[in-house]
Amino acid sequence: NSQVRCTAQTELFNVLKYYRFSFQVIVDRIVELFNTQDEVDHDQIKGCLYILLGDDSFFLPTKYSWTMKEKLWPSIARMAHANKISTQNLIDDIHEKICEETWGQQKITISLLCLLLQKFVPLSSSCIETFVDFLVHDNIELRRYATIGIRAFCRLQKPPRLYVEKSLEEIFHNIGKPLPAMMNDEYCPGDRDDNLWVTIDDYKPPETQIEWEQTCFLDKSFHGYYTWPKMIKYAVNKRERYTLNNIPENVTILYDRFIDKNFVERVAQFMILGEDEDDSEINFNKTQFVMFKGLFRNFGLAFLENFMEQLYMLIHEETKEKQAGSHRVAAEIVAGMICGSKYWTLEMVSQICSLYVIIEFESSKKASIRFFPN
Repeated sequence: NSQVRCTAQTELFNVLKYYRFSFQVIVDRIVELFNTQDEVDHDQIKGCLYILLGDDSFFLPTKYSWTMKEKLWPSIARMAHANKISTQNLIDDIHEKICEETWGQQKITISLLCLLLQKFVPLSSSCIETFVDFLVHDNIELRRYATIGIRAFCRLQKPPRLYVEKSLEEIFHNIGKPLPAMMNDEYCPGDRDDNLWVTIDDYKPPETQIEWEQTCFLDKSFHGYYTWPKMIKYAVNKRERYTLNNIPENVTILYDRFIDKNFVERVAQFMILGEDEDDSEINFNKTQFVMFKGLFRNFGLAFLENFMEQLYMLIHEETKEKQAGSHRVAAEIVAGMICGSKYWTLEMVSQICSLYVIIEFESSKKASIRFFPN
């Protein structure tokens, strides 16, 4: 009789709530049933799950006992008897209740995990999966930590740059400039004829990929400002990027999630709600911008179609309450595209530039005035 079982469960919860640590009496039996590989009565499994689900006053899985959690939580995850929909629904309810009651601990844990995101500490796949899942978590603080984590992963996983070292004479010969008279021993700070080629004023876009790779772009502002060194080491306009043929397992986690249009859409929608938009300004989120930059730097054009689709939707957002947030996220994505395209091939850069012209045209028609400073 279901009424008898409900009454018995209520009385059991009252006893377990009144006598501290009395739950230890029943935990081992529940774990034994969950772990057994033999045929088990389905009603027994459901009864155990109802006991774990508890009521408003008692919830066993989050009680303060590491010994209990060490036994119980893995047995729930590994249980081989969840082959019926009713059983699976109970497990989902238990999981949801655990998440609701432990979000504070999750926040502390993920904040500590962020401190471990460095190249000297090996990262497990489950750690990366946790951060990616938290990008679409209902709790805003967990989403913020997840963004920090994904930003760090992209930096740790970025492919190496290709450097070349050339003499100043060879560099000036390639750009058709005479060799400067002062090198190393003379100093004359400021703009001069011999350092004009470093600035955008004297820049002539290359027409072929070979010219693009041979062009010397100096992103260090001190080169040529005071004097010229005899040898200059700089990064070539060519960088390795992850493809399906050379992608490591831990990088695959990010690829598989962001190649999913639905996931990218959910991330964008949560980011819209991620900040309190003030009437006077849009708070450009640097962390989210750097995360987008890392994704485009590491994966090139792999996610471009997904993000372009989201950009169009963000720019054309009609809901007044969401316009400011939508335009902020659009600005962060566009900035990430532009900065992440550094060291792309000439063809890839040309493609992103043509798309950026379209974005600029669309945003000029739809975006608010506060969009443009970002």
